[in-house]
Amino acid sequence: MAERVRDLARIRRMQQTGEAKQLRERAGVSLRTMAKAVGVRASTLIRWEAGQVRPREGTALAWLAVLDQLWAELERDGPREGQ
Repeated sequence: MAERVRDLARIRRMQQTGEAKQLRERAGVSLRTMAKAVGVRASTLIRWEAGQVRPREGTALAWLAVLDQLWAELERDGPREGQ
């Protein structure tokens, strides 16, 4: 329970600060690809990244899981060319 609450707070912070969008872009992942991985429409993800709408708990945690995976890949592979 405490971990879920912590994760929800983390994804909401990442949403509010723009960190979620920055991470997706840094990883070179398109909106469409990210949306598909999370299980939502690209238009929904656009609104999330803009902070216009908060995702529901289940989709918020799915979004965080994909972002965590991207972060792990970036850490493992190092910076991409041109960054």
